[in-house]
Amino acid sequence: MPGLGEQLAVLPPLAKVLTGAFMLVLGGAAMAMQPWSFDSGILAVLALVLGVPLLLAGRKEQVAQRVYAAELQRAKAELGELRAAIAEVLKEKHGVERFLLERGYSSPKVRRWIALECDLPAHLPR
Repeated sequence: MPGLGEQLAVLPPLAKVLTGAFMLVLGGAAMAMQPWSFDSGILAVLALVLGVPLLLAGRKEQVAQRVYAAELQRAKAELGELRAAIAEVLKEKHGVERFLLERGYSSPKVRRWIALECDLPAHLPR
């Protein structure tokens, strides 16, 4: 059976954010109800140790998803222009991945999608 960390890692980003926030609220509530209790102190520390990283990981994943969606939309809009520019890059024997990074495509998934759309399997990001 997978451990708690493995189970939390596969949660969707919004669920991570909500679970982390819920843990923090529970830890705060425990400290508010019994501020000097050993049990509430342990619960508060546990909430901090688990809740904060989970909340931050969820937010980071949400930002990455938004970046991916925006870059993919931009790549779809610029696909014709990208094909011509990549053909020039290949003629000059420069790196396609570097070219795409310079164009602002920071997401490896989007660069891979562009390479597949431009029939460049040898230039796919790993």
